[in-house]
Amino acid sequence: MSANSGSNLRTAGSIYPQYSIVRNRDLDYSNIYDISGEEVQTVLDKNKNLKLIIDIHRDTQLKEATTIRIDGKDVASVSFVVSENSPNFKENRKIAKLFHQKLEKKYPGLSRGVLLKTSQTRNPYKQKFYNQDLFGNSLLLQIGGVENTIEEENRSVELIAEVIDELLVELDE
Repeated sequence: MSANSGSNLRTAGSIYPQYSIVRNRDLDYSNIYDISGEEVQTVLDKNKNLKLIIDIHRDTQLKEATTIRIDGKDVASVSFVVSENSPNFKENRKIAKLFHQKLEKKYPGLSRGVLLKTSQTRNPYKQKFYNQDLFGNSLLLQIGGVENTIEEENRSVELIAEVIDELLVELDE
């Protein structure tokens, strides 16, 4: 993702970008959610009026599976990942489905859907919550994949930002 992507999403009023938390600190990726969870909790503590948290990633799939044409241009498709292990599962699934439906209505095919993930361990310290246990309207949003270009991802972000605006209005109601 580029700095421009963060600007587009910041315009939507819903994201506090935390760029390259692990890379900038030379940390191990196996602890990414422990590390980023601290950042998320800090943002939550300082901003009691947040309505939505979006954790942005790239999918591991190849370009063929993560690209769609909209208005004659290649755009990185998106998907939502929701942890079934999270204590906020129902709320997070609800907001992911709503976001997906709004994207599908406005830009058919842009969203590849809502993926539900379950951790196979019973050890609560090893379960994968994707920090969705910290807040009730938390999304893990995958934009494009490993072969998508920054331009394709930025096109996607522009479309997503429009829908985030609509979603935030609905959450205010």
